[in-house]
Amino acid sequence: MLRRRRGPRLPDDVKAALALDRGEQVLAAAQTLDGAWAAATDRRLLLVRGEGVALDRPWWQVDTADWDGDGGVLSIMWVGGAGSWLELAEDSQEQLPRVLRERVDSTVVAVQHIKVEQVSSPRPGGARLVARRVEGELRLQVLLDRGTDPTDPAFVTALDEGRAALEDMVGPLGPPQ
Repeated sequence: MLRRRRGPRLPDDVKAALALDRGEQVLAAAQTLDGAWAAATDRRLLLVRGEGVALDRPWWQVDTADWDGDGGVLSIMWVGGAGSWLELAEDSQEQLPRVLRERVDSTVVAVQHIKVEQVSSPRPGGARLVARRVEGELRLQVLLDRGTDPTDPAFVTALDEGRAALEDMVGPLGPPQ
């Protein structure tokens, strides 16, 4: 039987700090240059620094991610705009970026971009509407373009129309995330 290499083996103290949920599995792990450990599970991304968890985010909260293999930097932008940058140790770079991409992609069902001429601003507005799997159900994520007023009447109308179009493709969507 062949075993896939999933990156460096996690030290026992790091495994203990992860406090995985029942049935949750580590799919890949990588050590960072500062000695922390990043672990990609089937449900979330965790970062253990010292004896504690410094980052614990489910996959559906990742907006975008970029892997710079030359520099060894994994850049993650979270839904809501914050970012995380992980500098991976050279011997740890193999699997984590690939698994992160696979897990995030598995949450995205459909994406639609809406544009709107805002009533409240001379600047156009818009948003990415993303139908995502969130804890077992389909939910709508609304990721506003810079300068978009979410209370603008034209935007609210465009959002309702965009949501209806997405629901025509994928079925009913739960409340926005």
